[in-house]
Amino acid sequence: MDDLEDDFGNTQVPISKYKWFEQRISLIKQLYTSKEKTHFTLTGLRHNGFIAKTNGLNAYIVFNKMPWAYSDIKSWEVVSPYLYGELFDCEIDKLSINPFSFTLDGTVKQFKKAELKENIEYEGIIILKGNTYLVIDIGYHFKWECGSIIGVLNKSNFLFSNLNPEFDPGQIIKIKYGCTFENRHICLKKDLNKNFWQSLHIKSLLGLIVDVRYYKNEDFYDEFWVKDRYKGLLAFSYDVYGDTLNEVIELKNNLKINEIIQCEILTVNPIIGYFTLKWMAPTKFYKLWHSEEIDLLEGKIVYAKLIEIEDQFVFLINDLYHAILPLSINLYPDNFRAITKLYHDLNINDVIKCEILKAKREKGFFIIKWILENEKFIDWDLMDFDELIKSTTKAKIVKNGGKGNIEFLVDDKYKAVLFVNNNSNYNKDSNAVYKYLQQMNDGEYIDCQITFVDRKNEFLQIKWLNYESLIFWATDVIQQLYNNITWV
Repeated sequence: MDDLEDDFGNTQVPISKYKWFEQRISLIKQLYTSKEKTHFTLTGLRHNGFIAKTNGLNAYIVFNKMPWAYSDIKSWEVVSPYLYGELFDCEIDKLSINPFSFTLDGTVKQFKKAELKENIEYEGIIILKGNTYLVIDIGYHFKWECGSIIGVLNKSNFLFSNLNPEFDPGQIIKIKYGCTFENRHICLKKDLNKNFWQSLHIKSLLGLIVDVRYYKNEDFYDEFWVKDRYKGLLAFSYDVYGDTLNEVIELKNNLKINEIIQCEILTVNPIIGYFTLKWMAPTKFYKLWHSEEIDLLEGKIVYAKLIEIEDQFVFLINDLYHAILPLSINLYPDNFRAITKLYHDLNINDVIKCEILKAKREKGFFIIKWILENEKFIDWDLMDFDELIKSTTKAKIVKNGGKGNIEFLVDDKYKAVLFVNNNSNYNKDSNAVYKYLQQMNDGEYIDCQITFVDRKNEFLQIKWLNYESLIFWATDVIQQLYNNITWV
């Protein structure tokens, strides 16, 4: 019944309410004396405890008199919104008559035992968030009829992420019961397997370096578990480890149970549900290519010796590191064809000057770029010979082997060929022209005209100019006349 005010503003309490209040006080006294149990609900927080209501009257209950205990006050503050309105048993703990007040003791026996089943999903309240774990009260799932049931969810359940912001104290989380240890601590787990292997982002994990724990199962077979949660298959093959395979196997045989190793995820099998892993084993090869010296060598100018030309050209740097020299127009935009030709002219043990572009640590080699100095290279596809064609110039004889071919250089850099036999340029003088050229020495010049550019075979075709007067004095007729002259 509500309180009423008189004409002067004074509160007038109806007689009936006095009687009801006296009855409540009498009941509380009786409960206090007999230590009989009663019920209470929580209505709000107060310093170190809750405001409670029992038998229609407000009371106070301190945290350490609640039906269960938490390790800190903060946990009570976190869980309190989920306790309001729930009914709990208690006894009257302390009673004061003037003024009338009383406190409650909720530590009386009142809860039934929860039957937790493995792999059954439960809802719980996150009451504490550590760096590597969550503390969760799944008593919420049973509407507190079993009291508080505290379990721990390890960070390993959240494989490729940290404990995300959504997992904050006060949040509801769905988890599964894992086991109960001898110390009665409950281990919880979060079922990531359900959709994990079929998730869209699964392929983005390829190439990731992850922690893997080594175990022996009941049959003493090796097992490898990614983040203590997902099955891994450690690959042992020559394709993965190359010449270091035997060393890796030996290192594996020396692993200790529960030892954590670093592995790269190579493939994923979403049907069976496992990762194929490559162990970043501390082999001599691994130590060599993951040393500080590798970082220091990148960008340096060094000399490399060609040691292999079978499948690809392999070079050796500092008598220790393998290197590959790729042929790419992006690396040699101005002289790609010339570089290619020189590349294929290289022989075993040839030494070239190069720049180390980057290290392929997992493969065990450097990528290098050839540095060419004091060389004249011509890209015949890019050169513009329009101004040279039909122009008059000089060609130098650079190779005269008598009966062999005669080679020329135009402008001291362009290879040139002079066709003589059956060439209409010289008509009936072809034999005389050829004979005269054979008598010339290396380094002599002839006047010529460029008639054609053969870009495919990389040479200029030239025509000899003013040859008539030269070959005239070299003919057999002139020689015979010269021999028959009588000198006086």
